[in-house]
Amino acid sequence: MKYRRLSIEELTHLEEKFIQFLVVNGISAEDWVKMKTANPDQANTLIDAFSDTIFEGFMQKTTYFEYADPKMILSYRVDENKAICYILMINSDSNLEINTQNPIASIVGISTDDFTLTKATKEIQGDRNLFVYQELENGRYVTDGKLFDFFYKLNA
Repeated sequence: MKYRRLSIEELTHLEEKFIQFLVVNGISAEDWVKMKTANPDQANTLIDAFSDTIFEGFMQKTTYFEYADPKMILSYRVDENKAICYILMINSDSNLEINTQNPIASIVGISTDDFTLTKATKEIQGDRNLFVYQELENGRYVTDGKLFDFFYKLNA
């Protein structure tokens, strides 16, 4: 597998897509029921393939993601071959903390004396979607890119 197997809960939410996946692969509902009992390895292989298909589609659509802790925000934009990251660090002598549930609200109106903003670019070696997947598995979360755009304008 390229990614990971979807959990039972995730599969339950994607039941209609899974049924479509089975149909596209020429497997009827009756055949699926039989396969789960008679050939569980083949059934597991299909679940793995479906999981990879779902993750591949999601990773392809993901362009922006973030990470926040009380003293830092990372905001990423991922293109085909590179990731651009803005890093906002609260200065060590500042008492400010970032609200990790709403990072934007934490930084609106703060003084530039309280933080540093830097930009880093990383060339993606290998599969872009796998890079995104690994970042998300490491605690980053998908966003709409508004914070990235804000940092871009602030850094310009």
